[in-house]
Order: sequence, then structure tokens, then C-alpha cells
Amino acid sequence: MNKTITASLALAIALMSAQSLAGPVSAMNEQGTAVPVAQERNFYDAYVKQFVHNDNGEIIGTTRETSLNQDWLKLVSERYSLTVDGQSVDAGAVLDGNYLLIPLRPVMEEMGYELTWNAENKSVEAVKGALWTSVELNKDQYNYAKIPIQLGKAPVIKENRMYVPLQFAGGVLKADVSLNEQGDITIQSRPDQIPEDSFGGMHWVIVVNGEGIGVPSEDVFTTEDDVMVPAEAIGKALGYTVENNKETGACEFVRGAKWIALKEGGTTAAVGKMNVELKTAPIVKDGKLYLPFSSLADVFNVKTGIDPTGVIGIQEEFSS
Repeated sequence: MNKTITASLALAIALMSAQSLAGPVSAMNEQGTAVPVAQERNFYDAYVKQFVHNDNGEIIGTTRETSLNQDWLKLVSERYSLTVDGQSVDAGAVLDGNYLLIPLRPVMEEMGYELTWNAENKSVEAVKGALWTSVELNKDQYNYAKIPIQLGKAPVIKENRMYVPLQFAGGVLKADVSLNEQGDITIQSRPDQIPEDSFGGMHWVIVVNGEGIGVPSEDVFTTEDDVMVPAEAIGKALGYTVENNKETGACEFVRGAKWIALKEGGTTAAVGKMNVELKTAPIVKDGKLYLPFSSLADVFNVKTGIDPTGVIGIQEEFSS
């Protein structure tokens, strides 16, 4: 018996414990007789649901009721079948405990990300347009729109490649993930674009240092060139006091020794003794000053990200 047949039989046997997750489907033939229909099942949800989380979202174990057969998971990794955006990736998943791990660089590069390796802290930064994420070896902290997320499993190095949990593709990269009963893993990225403004149906959320700041969705809007965000609300969330200078007409932000001044229509922002060039001039709308999203990082010295669902993440890097 050849390897392909043996593997197929093993997959079928291993899947017997998972078959109850999806019932058989039948259809009528021309004679009116019910006949079985081949159905492609997606076991990814069952794979994710096997993990038990605590109140902080940390994975603390697995549940027997939804846990997939361990032998089947092992065979999935041995099948070496991983497709990203329609292209077969020359690197498969590996099994580590109950976790299926996927190779970080091949997957993200196929999705259009540019990756930079930092040898000092053994981390990877990945950028795709306005999207940004970072991954650090042996650290269960992943970033989604600059917001740290725990997946219950830290990145690991295997055969000189960094691997991350399969949940990284769906939970951090916001891709669609499927895992069929043959053991094929498919990752499909969603269209990446600057979201349309809230009047077009987008629900905006601004998150600063991991906390939503309660800015109404309509307080964010887009121009032809950028996404405009409320400067005062963001400044206050970052701990600045905000005042309008009646003499200069500028909006001033002060936090300790830090000082920033922004002015409607200005091409630069005063940041301490430096002038920072703005990609789009600030706008006043309904009595509020709006700053271009693309200049937030330079003006407030923060990391920023925006995802296709409208989550705007702003994160300071605190020194330890």
C-alpha cells in the first residue's frame, strides 16, 4: 500500500471522532433516490474552539467536547499542504502540543507584507501599507492595529524558521482560514484598503494603549488623501493637557516637558523645538481640530495602525 493511500486511510480513521461536528448531506438523483453528496467541511472553527480561555483571554487548556483528534492534527502537519491567497506555500504546518503552527515569513510575504528581522531582540516587524504587526520569539504577544493580543502560544523557531499559531492568520492578520478534512490549510487575505468613512457605513473605533477612548464613529472621516482623526481626544487619551492659544490660533498639547502645537491649515506641527512636516493639513470641523492619521506617529511619537474593519490603534512604547 503506497504512502498516499496509507495517509488517506489514517486521516479517515482519525477524523471519525470529528465527524459528529457536521452531519451527512444527501440529495435526490433523477430517480428520486437520496444519495450522499461529498461535502467539504471546515474544521478550523472546531480547532479554535478546543481551547479554553480565562477571563483575561489567555488559553488555559482544552475541552474534550470540541477537541479534534490528536492523530488527525499530526497528520495535518505531515500532509504539508498550505495555500495562501491561492498559491501553494513551500512550507507546511507543524504540530506543537495541541497547536498547529504555520511558518511566519512564507505566509506573510505571500500576503504582501514586507518583513524586517531584528536580531537583537529576535523579533519580526511586518508592514503592508497602513497595516503593521510585530512578533517576538518566545513571547505570547501579537499586535493587531498596535493592540497586543495573546494567542496562548508564543512564536518558536524550528529548522531556522519562525512559526506562529494558526490562529495568527485569522486573529491578527484578519484572514479567512479553512482546514478541511483532508488536512489542507487555506489562508485567504481580505482586500486591504483604507476603510471608507463612517457615512459610507464604516464603524470607526479609536484605541489608545489598548483602551477604547469612546470617540463616536462620526468623529472620524476620510478625505481624498487621508483618514482624519480628532486631535484633542487622542491627545487627552495620551495624557496631554490641551489648550487653544488665542494669540497664535494653535491647539497646544502639553505633557511634562513635551510640547506640541497644531494649527488648522498648517503644513507642519511644532514638536518641542522641531517642526514635523504633516502629510495633510489639519482641518477644523464642527469646532474640532482633526489631524491626518498618517502624521499621528511622527507628531505624538507613537506607533499607529489601522485595519480594514475601522479599528484605529495608537500605542506608546513605554521604557521598562
